[in-house]
Amino acid sequence: MASQALKFPKSPEIKRLIKAARDAGMQIGSIDIRPDGVTIYPPAKEQGQSPYDIWKAQNQS
Repeated sequence: MASQALKFPKSPEIKRLIKAARDAGMQIGSIDIRPDGVTIYPPAKEQGQSPYDIWKAQNQS
């Protein structure tokens, strides 16, 4: 049994996946393209300041 080399998805396939994700209401943050498939990640959430960071900013001289 011969092993078959994996091929990356073609551009039209990737465009269809992106369009389908957007049509479904998903916001796209990044896309991971591998020979075995495509993974779409949502945008990263911004980290807010911790209570300590807020206190420190207010109490600086």
